[in-house]
Amino acid sequence: MRNPLIIDSHCHINFPQFNSDRGDALSRAGRSGVSEIITSGITTTFEGAVILHARDAEEKALKIVENCDSVVFHCYGGSIETMNEILDHGFYISLATLVCFSQHHRDLAREVPLDRLLVETDSPYLSPRRGRNEPAFIVDAITTIANIKETNFEKIAQKTTENARKIFNI
Repeated sequence: MRNPLIIDSHCHINFPQFNSDRGDALSRAGRSGVSEIITSGITTTFEGAVILHARDAEEKALKIVENCDSVVFHCYGGSIETMNEILDHGFYISLATLVCFSQHHRDLAREVPLDRLLVETDSPYLSPRRGRNEPAFIVDAITTIANIKETNFEKIAQKTTENARKIFNI
């Protein structure tokens, strides 16, 4: 069965680590079912969701953005309690491929509701396999989350893709 279309909600495919084989990495991603990749950048003008990487400062970051309309806590690794506060504000939690090998991230995956979950690779970092991470490996995170939530791959892929389309207006 072909994988449903998947969005990697945070990937640095534009980083130098991909210079020698970016096209091949994108081809592998497509064969894995990845239809779109969100890359990050810095801008002086802003429209859309605020994307935060608030490692070890999730509570402080939440206070700063609590009045924003759309926020994604990317590569979330904070406490379940803070995650619930983030969710109470209507914001999204993005889990990286860390979920494949971190018990803490598996616990987060168990608790985050599907309607607020995004998945990401944060490539080229946090590989669930040996070496550099890449967008094709998002399927590892989706498989892990599906097992944790006792559902199927397709449901997780479909819902996280719907969520990404909604939050990023795509």
